[in-house]
Amino acid sequence: MRKRGLVASAVAVVACCVLLSCAAAREVVTERIIRIPSVRIISGEITRLSFTGAAMLFDIEITNSNPVGLALDGFDYNLLIEDEPFLHGRQEGKVEIGANGSSIVPLPLESEFAGVYHAFERLVENDGASYTLEMACFFDLPVLGKVEVPARTEGRIPLVKPPVLSLRSLRVARIGLTSADVVLEAALDNPNDFFFDAPLFRYEVVVNEKTWARGSAFDLHIGEKRISMLSFPFTVRYAEVSESLYRLLTAGEKATCVFKGSVDIKTPLPLLTDVSLPFEIGGEVPLMR
Repeated sequence: MRKRGLVASAVAVVACCVLLSCAAAREVVTERIIRIPSVRIISGEITRLSFTGAAMLFDIEITNSNPVGLALDGFDYNLLIEDEPFLHGRQEGKVEIGANGSSIVPLPLESEFAGVYHAFERLVENDGASYTLEMACFFDLPVLGKVEVPARTEGRIPLVKPPVLSLRSLRVARIGLTSADVVLEAALDNPNDFFFDAPLFRYEVVVNEKTWARGSAFDLHIGEKRISMLSFPFTVRYAEVSESLYRLLTAGEKATCVFKGSVDIKTPLPLLTDVSLPFEIGGEVPLMR
């Protein structure tokens, strides 16, 4: 019995030694042969900017310091706005990374500002917002098996809002026997923290379903965070728009007015230099003398 006990003890000792040597070998292999790839988000830039949305491009650098090639099996991403989840997704597909090499994997993201404001109402009045991009990259490595490597970056995106045009009034400057001089007054609200120039403002004025005027205004300057009052003078000839409008002009009643056209905008932002915005607004406006 004692001899059997000694044999069992010897077997246990040998088994422990084998297990320890295997663990040590695994550690050596892990440490000296198979290294976990490093993942860094090396850049994030805005590639498109408009009054309605933005597009961003992130470059993910994957470095393989092993003497054998490896493959990225895909990754998950989560974009947070002001520390709250906004966009998330998964990018599938293998990306081969050569031995002792590196590879850049692009991640393009797009978002409409309306979606941001819908999710975060408190940002409607903000000129920008912080973002955080969190990633988890997946690898299937020799010896180690499936491995998840995280990466993270932070930054800030501008929140650009379109200017808001509103009708104020139609003012009759002069009434003659065959024509009248009228001034349409409108307000242009720029809610952004940057100015813009409007080198060309094309417009059409429709009153009670009749076109009263077509014209253009030039070289308007709209300051940041400012409401600018705009005046558009034109002449209405009664014979062209119906003599019944003479009574409308002299009575000082309200009229149904549609103001439409397009405005060319130049801003100091590099990605928002030349923009053409269509507009069409309408409603009842007072005819004032």
